[in-house]
Amino acid sequence: MKARTIAFAKQAGLAALLLLWFSGSVWASIGYVQFASGGAIVKGADGVDRVAVKGLELNSGDTIDTREGRAQVRFTDGSYVSLQPQSVFRIKDYRFEGATDGSEKGVFSLLKGGLRTITGLIGRVNRDNYEVETPVAIIGIRGTEYLAALGNSLTVSVGEGRVAVTNDTGEFVAEAGQSIHVADQKSRPQVTSEKAFLPPEPVQEGFVVPPPQGFVAGEQVNALGEPLVVAEGDPTQTTPPPPVTPPPVTPPPPGQGNPFIVASGDFPANQPNQVDQTIFRAGTGRVSCSSSGACDQLQIGSFLLNNVNAQVVDNGFDVAVGWGRWSNGRYTAGGLGNSQLSANQGLHYVYGVPTPVTNLPQSASYSLLGATQATSLDGSLGLGTFSARPGTNGVILTADFTAGTAVLDFQVQFPAVNNGPIGYTVTSQTVNISGATFAGSGLATTGSGCGAGCATSVEGFFAGTAAERAGFGYQVTGSTTTVSGAAALARN
Repeated sequence: MKARTIAFAKQAGLAALLLLWFSGSVWASIGYVQFASGGAIVKGADGVDRVAVKGLELNSGDTIDTREGRAQVRFTDGSYVSLQPQSVFRIKDYRFEGATDGSEKGVFSLLKGGLRTITGLIGRVNRDNYEVETPVAIIGIRGTEYLAALGNSLTVSVGEGRVAVTNDTGEFVAEAGQSIHVADQKSRPQVTSEKAFLPPEPVQEGFVVPPPQGFVAGEQVNALGEPLVVAEGDPTQTTPPPPVTPPPVTPPPPGQGNPFIVASGDFPANQPNQVDQTIFRAGTGRVSCSSSGACDQLQIGSFLLNNVNAQVVDNGFDVAVGWGRWSNGRYTAGGLGNSQLSANQGLHYVYGVPTPVTNLPQSASYSLLGATQATSLDGSLGLGTFSARPGTNGVILTADFTAGTAVLDFQVQFPAVNNGPIGYTVTSQTVNISGATFAGSGLATTGSGCGAGCATSVEGFFAGTAAERAGFGYQVTGSTTTVSGAAALARN
């Protein structure tokens, strides 16, 4: 199988990236999956299926198919949608720039199944800007909360506010506590005593239904007899919360700001129409990791890496930097689908909150703190060892923050394979420092594994007080294979 490389693309304006940690962050997409189970998928407007996983970014034009599972979604205007099993929900046209000035719009389609929703800012001022289309009728809002169940007919139950249902017979407005039934497009909606039936939502660790910006107010209930959700901080206010950013899965490493993440590794073909690929991504995002650096999810900009059942090995966390490798199992990567790793392959990662530029020293040198075992794309080289280049007294990175450059010296050695051990060496190669991150590509690389020639790319960062830690991912591209890994460094 032909190998190709997915090169990293450093995002412009890292501070403005989506999926940021704190409430003041900017959320650049239209929403995200807050919970998913049972094989739910998201089909993009381009026809590409993505597995619905926690944190997956959503785009206008996406269709969510829960299949046998469920999905719970948050949108940037603060609205929440919970989809039941066997539901298909399409985001037809969503626009929200943070203001209710008439430019906002939310047009959705419920093609089958059921949903519960608490509406947000779209439609609160300009009511005609929100609607949910169904084959039977169009649902518009005059309030904040309702349930809808669609089979051969449509039943809508209103919790708070009012809901307008429109079909060929005209518009019918249902009040709080009412349920209406619509037999078909040409039948007038009728008030019914039968509430839209949706199975109880599962209780998930760390998940609150409705969204986390609200809370259940004691024993108060809405007009449907359900717990009343009110806005945080004001127990009398039943309006939905303001636009939100995704909640952090775990606290970031010590420091202020958003973690910088580097992911480097193998994405072997898992389907007949796939080709072997490598992944090399770097940027600001968020992580879902334990205190020992074992991560199950990495979000770099809009690119989501999700550990399905891979083992987490070679992991660690020290002061301000975490690292690890996914191996011997399956993971998903953005819109690429899923890939199965062997024990000799891996998705390597390193992360940390960059040191504020004002706290960087003039210069510093770094030695090895921890590293993942290097892997090759096809796994044929076994597992490699990362270390400082001989003759450097253990120094791997020397940074001159005043000049904005750093020098790298390291080697990767694999065990005896066929005619002997395989090695790759980077000798005194200069990379550029930008703020508290550094990067370089096309770095000269020598060694027995290079054959007709090798080149190395690196992406990294400085973290902790006065840049006391550093981390970087690397990828060595040769004529026969690609080698990947990640390393964490301590300041000397």
